[in-house]
This record gives sequence, structure tokens and C-alpha cells, in this order.
Amino acid sequence: MIARLGDGLSVLARLGGVLGGDGVSTSWSAYGDVYLPQRRPKGTVMVVHGMSPAGPNDARLIALCRAVAAGGFRVVAPRFDSVAALRMHVGQIDEIEHTISRLADDAELCPSGRVGVLSVSFSAGLSLIAASRARVASRITAACLIGTYGDIGSTLRAYVERDDVTSYGWKIVAANFVDTVVLDAEPIRRALIVSALDEWHKRVQPELPATLAALSRRDAAMVRAILDDRGARRELAEAVLARRPLFCDFGSVVDHVGGVEAPVTLLHGQDDRTIPCDQSRRVHDAAIAAGRQSRLVTTPLLTHGDLQWSWRTLAAVPAFADALGAWISEAAVDAGPGRPQRLVTLGQPGSATGAWAARRA
Repeated sequence: MIARLGDGLSVLARLGGVLGGDGVSTSWSAYGDVYLPQRRPKGTVMVVHGMSPAGPNDARLIALCRAVAAGGFRVVAPRFDSVAALRMHVGQIDEIEHTISRLADDAELCPSGRVGVLSVSFSAGLSLIAASRARVASRITAACLIGTYGDIGSTLRAYVERDDVTSYGWKIVAANFVDTVVLDAEPIRRALIVSALDEWHKRVQPELPATLAALSRRDAAMVRAILDDRGARRELAEAVLARRPLFCDFGSVVDHVGGVEAPVTLLHGQDDRTIPCDQSRRVHDAAIAAGRQSRLVTTPLLTHGDLQWSWRTLAAVPAFADALGAWISEAAVDAGPGRPQRLVTLGQPGSATGAWAARRA
């Protein structure tokens, strides 16, 4: 317990910039970027980037890779072009599965033949579905998902109905599936992607107005409706659920988590406004119901893709670091299997954090 807490605190400190990723060297392989610790690696971890245009070059992902490598792992961060291009399709699950299999077969990068998986955001769900497949399930030491979605239907409905959820995820979904309800939808798709990139880049001067001005009246009106009209958003969401059963069924994590053999650690920001934290709860509950090993920590330390340090979040550090350290222990190739964990919600009365704070006081 003490050792894994120490490991988790060390990685968390490096991730937050308190400590540097000292001794970490970087190189490139056929799979993508490789991060190597100074000492002999205790295992190999594949990190799957989220729907960021920067892919594995996202500064936050680089910090994550360096922190895990500094914690003693050989880290491999592939680039998935369609994910970086903000595309969504079930074939991405095949791509992740294939990459896990190839990496596990690589005697140089993965001498043990087993690999840990760490993934973020929408890709975290895809990665867990890939990890449930028979070809790779037994070759994964441990899976850590940060800010995952759980099932397509409830995520879409949150984008449509909830005012506390940002529009970035909705813009990507709408761009990918607007052709479900509109013919000749490519100009609309491109405009929605421009709007998503305006939000992602936090552009002071958004590019969407000029893009809309170049569209036909019909297409510009449709873009505005999808972005601003709840009724239009609801219509598109329901059409996706009704007419894209392959995507919705194959892409729902809760329906596949029972096939995952490795222990699963779920980390999610309490106030995540891109993918609500109840999505990770759904995955956790489904895993426990299927008799699988799962731990869930919801925490004020995370937003969606960032750590947020403040006096308010300091009390949340130990439980978050302990869960991270547990995943590190499980991901090491000489570690034994983990054990099922109960849900811990940080900052709530009676939680592990509260107990820790009481002992410290």
C-alpha cells in the first residue's frame, strides 16, 4: 500500500510539473514515439491519445508519457491518424487492437509479451473495447482509463440535454454523423470541425464565421441549428442512435467490459464538462457486475484533460495517487493480479480521502 502510494505520488508530481521527467529519453519506432526510463524498465505501457488534433504530440499527452516513463516503464505512444483527424468509426477499435497485438509481439519493445494500456477521453473507451477482444485480452497487464465514456446513447443524450456539458464532444459527434439526417453533408461536416477546432485551440478570432459565410444558406442554417438549437440536436442524436446500430452497439464500453481480463483503473474528473463522470461509473458498475476487477476514482484534481492544483484539491491527492500507484503495480510484468475495488468518490463524506485527512489531522 505504502509503495504503490509512493509510486503514484511520484508520477502525479511529475505529471503536475512538481518534479521533472528526469532520466527519460525519447525516440521513435514503427509504432510511434517511445519514452525510456533511465533504469531497467519494469514493463511496457501503450498510451493511446484522445481526439486531439495534435495526437501523441499533445503537450498533455507528452507530459503523461514522460511521467509514466520516469516511473519506470517503457512507454510507446502510437499515432492514430483518424482519431487525430476527429473521425469516429468502429474500425478504430480494430486499429488499437492490432497495435496492441503487434507491440506485444515485439521482442525489443515488449520483451515480456504483455503490455499495459493507458488511454484518455473517447479513445479510452475504444481502448477498453479493444482490450476485451480474445486476441489481446490475456496479453494486457492492466488498463487505466482517464475520462472515458461508457455508452454511446447516454453520452449523446448528455450532449443534447445537459447545459453543464461543453460542446466540443457534441461538435465532433455531429460532424461525423450529420450525414445521417442531411444529404450532401460534407460542407456542414467541415464547418462543424472548424467550430470544434475553434474551441480546442481557444481561438481569439474564431474561424467559424468566415466558414459559415462561404456556405449555402441551407448549409449555414443547418450548422447553426446543430450548434445552437436543442431540438435540432435532439433530432440528430436520435437519428444516430436509430440508424447507426453498428457504431452504437460496437462502440459502447459497458457491453464489452466483461471480456477484459486485466484489472481496470478508471480516473475521472468530478466536474468533467466534456464527458460527464457518470460515464466512468457506468463502466465500473458493468465491470463489477461481470465479475471483473475494477476501481473507480472520481476527483476534483482532474478537469477533462488537465490537472488542476489548488488548496481545495490537495485533500484529493492521496486517493488519486493510490489508484494510480495500484495501476502502476499491476502494469509491471512481475506484478500479481489486482483485486476488485469499491467505488471511491473523492471529497465526499466517508470516502478514502476523508479518512486519510482525519488521520493526518
